[in-house]
Amino acid sequence: MKSGNWRALGVFALGMLLTVRLALGAGDIDPPELVDKIQIGVTTSKQVTEILGPPAGISHFPRRGVETWDYTTLEPFNKKKSGVSIEIDGSGIVRNVIKIPAYGP
Repeated sequence: MKSGNWRALGVFALGMLLTVRLALGAGDIDPPELVDKIQIGVTTSKQVTEILGPPAGISHFPRRGVETWDYTTLEPFNKKKSGVSIEIDGSGIVRNVIKIPAYGP
């Protein structure tokens, strides 16, 4: 097999692993009360990972000097998925926790 084919196969395999990881719940917070352990101005990015696990996604906002780590959780009263976005500054400290409620059916 040519080296280009091996490279393509490797990229495909990596993509499949990432897809499986997301499908198996990366970024899911269970129980939802774990979010309450995150303290603005105190908790570090390492502690966030220890408490909540790896995020489902990370977005970078260089102008604001933060990145957001995105998670999902089930709302206890209606069992809908809600979003949780945690802002982490350049020094690795949590600057904000935003809970995004689920709307619709």
